[in-house]
Amino acid sequence: MKKTLFGLVMMCAMVLLACCTSEPKLEGEWVGDGKALMGDTNKDLDAAEFVITITPETIGMLVDLQGKMEEKDGSIELGIKASVEGAYTRQDSILTITLDAKKANLDVYKFEMQLDEKTKKFMEAAGMTEDKLKESLKAEMRPEEMVKDLPNDKLIIRELTETTLVLVDDKGVAMTFKRK
Repeated sequence: MKKTLFGLVMMCAMVLLACCTSEPKLEGEWVGDGKALMGDTNKDLDAAEFVITITPETIGMLVDLQGKMEEKDGSIELGIKASVEGAYTRQDSILTITLDAKKANLDVYKFEMQLDEKTKKFMEAAGMTEDKLKESLKAEMRPEEMVKDLPNDKLIIRELTETTLVLVDDKGVAMTFKRK
């Protein structure tokens, strides 16, 4: 009886040790504060979210930007989502990312103009509508170009826990993400 009880206790202890010593998984969905990651590059942003989705074979990045640009003759409220997919490899604490510019997408999901009467009349006379401005904005924004601004190449995993992922780029900038 004592041997059976001792064996059962040892088996439970081994299971507990195995659970406690295994490294947290990199795979999952990680969310970072885009405003903090971008720093002072865009003060017109009200909110910015940076989401990294990691599967065993692929990595996806989504940036959701929301902001309001104000001028003396009116304002434009914008909501833009940009996403890209790619592949990655991991060697110890080095994460090598290769994003595929062909898998980049851009969605202008919010575009609201608040213009004064003079500006509205000027735009109407020029044949410019909100829809035409929105399409013009989309045409100027090339999703494949945004890949150049995203982490693409080597990142160092500084910290990986069940709830936190800290990545450091080649310039030494740390990016903190929380598991979603």
